[in-house]
Amino acid sequence: MLAAVLAGLRVAWFEDEDRVAEDVKMLVEAEVGDVERLPQDVREDRPIRFFVSYAHEDAALKERLLGRLVTFFATQPNEVLKQWSDAEILPGKKWREEIRKEMKACDCGLLLVSPALLASKFIVQEELAYLLRNSPRESFDSAGYAAGFSSIGTSL
Repeated sequence: MLAAVLAGLRVAWFEDEDRVAEDVKMLVEAEVGDVERLPQDVREDRPIRFFVSYAHEDAALKERLLGRLVTFFATQPNEVLKQWSDAEILPGKKWREEIRKEMKACDCGLLLVSPALLASKFIVQEELAYLLRNSPRESFDSAGYAAGFSSIGTSL
């Protein structure tokens, strides 16, 4: 008998709390119902693309560096990072136009700076010039990696 009475009180207690919760919900909805809410962890809908500039003589170094960056990319759960280099140009495509198009489409640039890169007229006049010209923009950053100048460059 006592259990039935207590059970009835519990039901009444929860019912009362539910009514208060619904009233509070209605008041809150009336106050801020039309306010647009943004998620706390904003995820970029598109991948963040970066352009990789390197001398072909440094292709093995580029592959080792980008291999290590894959691990770093995996630690960024709210971002999708995608790299592009001239190795992705398909045979028969106009490589100069493809490189220009991809530089414009990328959000940032990664340069593997080496004597071979600095000796390349195309890289210095086209790629490096474009990256430097566009680096002040908020959406375009350039990062350099010195390859072959020190033990840091050859320790990858």
